[in-house]
Amino acid sequence: MKRFIIQAAVFTAAVLVSAPLPDRSAQAATPEDVLVMGWTMAIYRTLDPADIGETYVDEVLNNVCDPLLFQHHEDPTELLPGIAESWEVSEDATTYTFNIRPGLTFPSGNPVTAHDTAWTIHRNVELNLNSSIRHKEWGFTAENVRQRVVAKDDLTLVVTLDAPAAPNLFLTQVFTGIPGFTLDRAEIMKHETNGDWGNAWLSKTSACIGPYKVVNWTPNDVLVLRENEGYWRHDPYIRQVVIRHIPEGGTQRLLLEKGDIDVARNITSSDLEAIEANWSSPGFVDGYTLADSSRSAWLLS
Repeated sequence: MKRFIIQAAVFTAAVLVSAPLPDRSAQAATPEDVLVMGWTMAIYRTLDPADIGETYVDEVLNNVCDPLLFQHHEDPTELLPGIAESWEVSEDATTYTFNIRPGLTFPSGNPVTAHDTAWTIHRNVELNLNSSIRHKEWGFTAENVRQRVVAKDDLTLVVTLDAPAAPNLFLTQVFTGIPGFTLDRAEIMKHETNGDWGNAWLSKTSACIGPYKVVNWTPNDVLVLRENEGYWRHDPYIRQVVIRHIPEGGTQRLLLEKGDIDVARNITSSDLEAIEANWSSPGFVDGYTLADSSRSAWLLS
């Protein structure tokens, strides 16, 4: 199995794909189906999709929760089925009907329904946190969202606008990525406190359907993701992901060179030069080759 080693330098991301190293037998090793990532987690405030405003957390959550629709990795203008297996747009471009994929279940065992999707959108808008911005841009408010976003039955979601919209733009803005997630309503509401829609509970865990689930998060220490067995798309290529809070790029470099971590996300240009100085083979850095990384679902690639 190839591992994906990602380092962020000068605000860009590159993937270092590992090659077998003949001299790493004495170095620390992790199982082939476990990925250990070094990253700064200082900006991780919450894991609640309704309140995500940071790109780094967005990237993690996109590997934990599926949206109604996916954007094609190579052509983001092309929309692909996600939680919704199909959708229709009315001739006047004001009514959008989504057919929820049957047979899906959350990690809790609860079925995934259109009622969960409608509730998630209501929750986003009525909580009025970071993720409500996309919905509000299209005219959804706390006063009208329950009338405009309706589950007609377990597998049919109907969304209406008060004016025509450019369908592809509207679908992309509101139903892909974090705004398009479907959360486990029944599980979350078990943990509601003082009318917070489960916000406090979701700050440290996950309750949605995706390739991974959050099994542990200790702020400024470690975040552990584990595969969702029986995930509807396919089994993740990596069983478990461990993200360690290692804010210093130099420390990440040393741990990467020792083999204690597989991914360094905050390597600076000087650290990268140091790695290159240690390994002079053309095109290789400590057995890793550089490649472009532009896909948000990096753990599925």
